Amino acid sequence: MAFGANFMYSSYFQMMSHIEQLQDFSMLGPMHTILAGLKGLWCNMAYEGAKTIRECCGAAGFSAYSGFSAVLDALSAYVTLEGDSVVMYLQTARSLLKSGQKVLTSGKPLNKMVEYIGDLKVLVEQRGNFKCLAKSLDEFRDEKFLLDLLKWNALFRIGKCLQLFADPKNKEYSMWEKFNERFQIDLIKMAQAHSYYMTALYFFNGINQLEKDGKCKNLLRNLRVLFRILALHSVTTQGAALAQSQYLSPE
Repeated sequence: MAFGANFMYSSYFQMMSHIEQLQDFSMLGPMHTILAGLKGLWCNMAYEGAKTIRECCGAAGFSAYSGFSAVLDALSAYVTLEGDSVVMYLQTARSLLKSGQKVLTSGKPLNKMVEYIGDLKVLVEQRGNFKCLAKSLDEFRDEKFLLDLLKWNALFRIGKCLQLFADPKNKEYSMWEKFNERFQIDLIKMAQAHSYYMTALYFFNGINQLEKDGKCKNLLRNLRVLFRILALHSVTTQGAALAQSQYLSPE
């Protein structure tokens, strides 16, 4: 989250500079797409993480002297303030659907911040024949491979939601019904998959930048271990689309 927050801070100031000096609003949409989902994901991760840490401390974690009460009180508010997770995820989902539709219909390039959605064309062209090429478990230790898994997981989710909205069987439902009644769970899962990927992407890029800057090798080694833990946890808890699409299979 720290790497992602630093990137978003710099992107925000860059966006404001473009707006004030060039009247260029091109970053506004992608910023909203990413930040809405990250707000929902990061606030929930921080709150649930703090609860887990408190439980790991045993009875001492529930003592007022531990300080966890104040931390949890502060974090629990952010899960709801400025929009709860469902509202934020649906904001991101709406933008993801528009971006996916743009890729498949117009072919116009997307803003660099969400350019990975352009690879949605690969899934359409392969039409169910797109498979993971990993030959051994060792490949699941490779950071770029894990990052790609999260990317394809997000794209499979986006593709599925686009299919649901385009299916003639669902024409009778209004857009409000599709977003709030019929497909809300699918939309939330799509936004979560996107947000997990963006979190991992900023982490991955941040580590590589530290390496270029010649930072402490011990720090980099530990950060890479943490990245693999984050990526593997994200794939195992959020990567159902990879199995449902048979991108990952025992074969």
